[in-house]
Amino acid sequence: MQVFPIKSFRTNSNNKQMSFKGIVENNHYSEWALQNSQNWHKNSSVDRTVGSFHSNPTYKAYFAAPMEKVPDYIKETVDFVVYDNEPRYPDVNEEVSKNYFGTQRKNYKEDFEEIRQYYYRREMGGHADKTEAQYQQWQAAECVRLYDKAGDLRYKKETTEDEVKELERKIKQATDSDLPRNKGALEVERNLETRLNNNLNTLNQKNEKYGELSKIINEGADVSSYDEKYFISSQIENVKKNIDSTKKELKDCQARIKKLETYIASFPEWLNEMTAKIKTKQAAIEGFKAKLIPLFDELKNFYVKQGIKVIK
Repeated sequence: MQVFPIKSFRTNSNNKQMSFKGIVENNHYSEWALQNSQNWHKNSSVDRTVGSFHSNPTYKAYFAAPMEKVPDYIKETVDFVVYDNEPRYPDVNEEVSKNYFGTQRKNYKEDFEEIRQYYYRREMGGHADKTEAQYQQWQAAECVRLYDKAGDLRYKKETTEDEVKELERKIKQATDSDLPRNKGALEVERNLETRLNNNLNTLNQKNEKYGELSKIINEGADVSSYDEKYFISSQIENVKKNIDSTKKELKDCQARIKKLETYIASFPEWLNEMTAKIKTKQAAIEGFKAKLIPLFDELKNFYVKQGIKVIK
């Protein structure tokens, strides 16, 4: 993107040319594309000049300096004029206070810093009283300083608030999902235990029956009973294998039951512990808020002393 200065340049600490007055940028095809420019600011506004001051698109945009009166001859050569408007101070009572005493997470330092930077551009642009612009920079910088004084306490308050939210999330998850799921699983496992015990009893009865038959056959003298003897022996072997596998499955089932019962039985105590942690952290939050009161009052009183007006 080509950038053409309209007025004088200034040199920054890196010896790079910087224009603090109106500049023209090429290759701007839409209002949306303007917002990607380094010369676009949060309070910028756009005036579309193509179609009113000239007919054919030039694909150029003019970024005006703060308070600059853009002449028609410039509007006739660009498609957009972008104005660098004065940003407003956040309302200390209705907005900033929520960051100190509520749960709002907006960083108002960025707002104060944006104001300071705006007045710096205003000083450099040459369209405003230099002394006034410097004074306004000091005022915004003081707001940054006073806001930062409470930064550590706000961080602790917000961190503790996040911890409370996480504990509450865990309680809800356990109460609404984990506990009902474990109770359902326990019922399934107990039904399985009953079936396995019944199956084991049946297998033991078969094993006892085949044992008696085997004894009778082994005591018999008739050679024709050899085939029956082999059949009974194989059945006894199969039953014993089924008994062993059923016992193992039953043992595993009972282990799962014990684990589920332990979880369910310990749930009330766990819930009490979590609730106690939340109460402790909520008390800490209130303590942080109490310590924030004088720091907030400093910023609030500075607003009053300076006569800072909030534009709605």
